[in-house]
Amino acid sequence: MPLNTLGTITGSLFPSLEQTPSPARASHSPRREAAWRADLTRAWGYWRGKARDEAEGARIDAAFEEQLAEGPDFTRYHRGSDFKDAPSVTLDGNSCAKLMAAWRSIERGSWKAKEKGKHGGVIGKTGLRVLEAFLFVLYRPGRPICVPYEAIATAAMCSRRAVATALQWLQHMGLLTVHRRIKRIKTPLGFKVVQDVNAYELHEPRGLGAIAAKLFGGLAAMFSLGGSECRNRPAKGTHFLSLMSQPPKSGPPSAKNDPWKPLEIKRELS
Repeated sequence: MPLNTLGTITGSLFPSLEQTPSPARASHSPRREAAWRADLTRAWGYWRGKARDEAEGARIDAAFEEQLAEGPDFTRYHRGSDFKDAPSVTLDGNSCAKLMAAWRSIERGSWKAKEKGKHGGVIGKTGLRVLEAFLFVLYRPGRPICVPYEAIATAAMCSRRAVATALQWLQHMGLLTVHRRIKRIKTPLGFKVVQDVNAYELHEPRGLGAIAAKLFGGLAAMFSLGGSECRNRPAKGTHFLSLMSQPPKSGPPSAKNDPWKPLEIKRELS
């Protein structure tokens, strides 16, 4: 059985009600909007004069009325959007597993230190599901992650509003970066700017995320954020958690003050 829209149902029940289109978004710069209307009218007059037949002229008139009803294109994309290419994410399976282990460690550690009556950690269950969807469902090695909210909601098995809230919080925590993009599309009256699909960049925790990793991350954060699993070769660069893998400077190394000494003794005995 096909599903009808709410407007179709209410229109059949109340034929006296007219279906009015949604109004255009108000502009906060009247001069810029007036210049946009003048350019659009000038473009309409130019292409209308070049119409080869009445059908093409009607198509240009319809496009002109549609763009006037939509309003200026600069009011229809988000602040901070830019014309830029989506960054490619280069992560292998091992890096994905380490990042996910660090995020889960932050969530578990912050959950243990939560206040009474609070639910979840600093990332949240929805945030973890969104991160898992990015790493293990939507991510393709070497390709940019450019997916709409609906695809993320389907992969994370949650609502679109929950995905939008989780993405804002994850970006605030420094666990990922959202790149808002715009693009130009061709219309019968020239080009106009529209909102493009967002691009998402997965990286190590930054800002508040790095502080959360320091407080709650533990060994999982150390191995995924620059720590070294090899004792003979230190990690490239310095990190606040890499000091945990080094023996104390006071006194000679021994089984008492060297955390790696019992492992070496056990290896020699075996």
